[in-house]
Amino acid sequence: SDQAWDMRYEEIMRVNPINAQPPRLGKKSYPLAYLLQGEFRSYFTGKPIPARPQQPEAGQESRGDTILTEAIAVEEKFLPEGKGKLFVMGTSTILGANMLDPEGSSPNSLFLLNILDVMNDQEERAVMRVKGGGFTPIEETTPRRRTFIKTFNIAVLPALVAAVGTLVWLYWVGRKRRILGRFQNSATEPGLQKPAPRGRRKS
Repeated sequence: SDQAWDMRYEEIMRVNPINAQPPRLGKKSYPLAYLLQGEFRSYFTGKPIPARPQQPEAGQESRGDTILTEAIAVEEKFLPEGKGKLFVMGTSTILGANMLDPEGSSPNSLFLLNILDVMNDQEERAVMRVKGGGFTPIEETTPRRRTFIKTFNIAVLPALVAAVGTLVWLYWVGRKRRILGRFQNSATEPGLQKPAPRGRRKS
């Protein structure tokens, strides 16, 4: 959001962040995470492969907690660079138990699940998961836009309904008149006049 601001650690410890008042100036958008995609160069390019720590066997003395073995034999060809995806976030607090729920329905849980789907080239699953989310924030609008929407819903929409109703009523009145005029014209034609009633002749 472009309405974000940063606070120093001392200020956060002194003031509750929920009740903190935003500054008048200096608001801007801050990147909190990055999803990098493309060609990556291996960190171990040009460096020796490190030795893997190994727990000592029974009866074997060790220096400290672990002992170092010889260099691990490389079974597969080393790739100095290649295509991939890398997700970087500035904190691990989002992985805490107080931020995630077992059902995986909270916004933080949905965010992490979507990141895993994107990393595995399954973006369509992330799109379907977001459609079922319960948190759908409304887009913020300006006061002028809100006033226009309220005026349109209160005054313009009823006027449009009344205008459409009037047009429909005029159409039906005109249709009724056309039908009535057609039958009246048919009744006045010479070939369609009604015969005179027959009566008894007087002698």
